[in-house]
Amino acid sequence: TAEKIRRGLSNVRILPFQPQTRLREIMESGDIHIITLKEEASGLAVPPKFYGALAAARPVILVGPQTCEIARVIIDYGAGSVIPERAAQQLAQTIIDYRFREDLWFAAQDGAIKAAAAYTAEDMLRLWVKKARDVVGG
Repeated sequence: TAEKIRRGLSNVRILPFQPQTRLREIMESGDIHIITLKEEASGLAVPPKFYGALAAARPVILVGPQTCEIARVIIDYGAGSVIPERAAQQLAQTIIDYRFREDLWFAAQDGAIKAAAAYTAEDMLRLWVKKARDVVGG
């Protein structure tokens, strides 16, 4: 909150704990969802907010490795963008592009809708289990 005030960020909202009944409304209130994933967690973790973003039909920007399942879904369906870690300028430009180029935003929204229809959390969990078994030789 102090940083928001210091920077004069009037477009940032910090909410207290919200009941689950408001989840869809909250997820739909953002124009784009940013998800971060460290390289070390690639193949081990799929942030649940990814499914929420797709369910809300919102484009996703993944800041993380291009080789993880989330990146593959985003790229395959055109559901957003994948930005490498520590590429702050590229991230900023991507956000600006989505903000001012409606064609990009609507194309990514369409991709998010298609990805949501094709992939559920259970589907991604099955993919993760298969990868884990491949790694351990099971």
